[in-house]
Amino acid sequence: GFIAQKYGKDELTYYGLEYASKDKLYVPKGLERKLSRYVGFRDPHVARLGSPFWQKAKRRIKEEVEKLAKELLELYAKKEMVSRPPYVLQDELDQQIAASFPYEETPDQMQTLSDINKDLSLNHPMDRIVAGDVGFGKTEIALRTMIRAIKSGYQTALLAPTTILAHQHYSNFKERLDNLPITLALFSRLQTKKEQARIIQDLKEGKIDIVVGTHRLLSKDVEFNNLGLLVIDDEQKFGVKQKERLREFRTSLDILSLSATPIPRTLYMALSSLKGVSTIQTPPEGRMAVETYIGMWNENNIKKAIEKEMKRDGQIYFLHNRIGTIEQIKQHIEKLVPKAKIEIAHGRMNEEKLIEVIDAFRNKEFVSYKTV
Repeated sequence: GFIAQKYGKDELTYYGLEYASKDKLYVPKGLERKLSRYVGFRDPHVARLGSPFWQKAKRRIKEEVEKLAKELLELYAKKEMVSRPPYVLQDELDQQIAASFPYEETPDQMQTLSDINKDLSLNHPMDRIVAGDVGFGKTEIALRTMIRAIKSGYQTALLAPTTILAHQHYSNFKERLDNLPITLALFSRLQTKKEQARIIQDLKEGKIDIVVGTHRLLSKDVEFNNLGLLVIDDEQKFGVKQKERLREFRTSLDILSLSATPIPRTLYMALSSLKGVSTIQTPPEGRMAVETYIGMWNENNIKKAIEKEMKRDGQIYFLHNRIGTIEQIKQHIEKLVPKAKIEIAHGRMNEEKLIEVIDAFRNKEFVSYKTV
């Protein structure tokens, strides 16, 4: 909180920060920029000011930052020295893919495609991040870029942080690429050992044009015949070891990263011109602004909201905060709205069952599902 201190006739206001053993640090009001909230998955260990632990932690972090900076400098220096032939120009196949897109491209999507086309016309690898909100069309950008790579003789890979997201991308691509001479594969730990072995062999022999998968794609036993483009969906969600493996890819590959929430380091690299950045801020035509209402639990309001959505043949996404009581909540909602068909989805479910539920919801086989 704020602490006032008198110095002669003057009174100054400080932010009071308390450390272990009641050590205090006073930060003058007006220097708020030097303070930030702690964000983490566990409570931080608070040390005494000037303690050996604190000094050791600061030294370790400084060393890690310097190591990362050196690695990034070497990485991008190597990337500047690597060259590859420019991608082939757009043709009828690109037009066919664009024509199968069921929506009108937004101005930002068109500008992003133009940015990528410029990157691909050069003779050194692309490293671009596409930032945009969920549902603003980043995946369409990725698909069209992957088609360009395939036409230029390369294999392409899309790396997703979860099995469910990989499955969704695969289903979307499969629908769009139907009847085209492009071989598509899904690669994740849900497949049997035999299926994984077959896909690994096909990738090595160049029989697969597009592979969509999770971090399983980063395993040492996975080899490509001629991988040219790697699309990374939400890179910030991958672990340290997976990012180390990604860095091994980066010098020779074209990289397209997709993110709704780029981490500060990625944004800084974009601002430093180490990465290209394109932003998609224009919502798709017809997309309405989200209206948010905050209130106390009210069964009548819940019932009215669900019935109103059902009347317009819509669907409901009901978010609950505890897995342990989610079944009781489902039963309660079923009593409120007996005509609603409801399914449950949460992170501790069997992944195959979870994918089955999400696919059914996508296909409008039921109107509501609950998740945590």
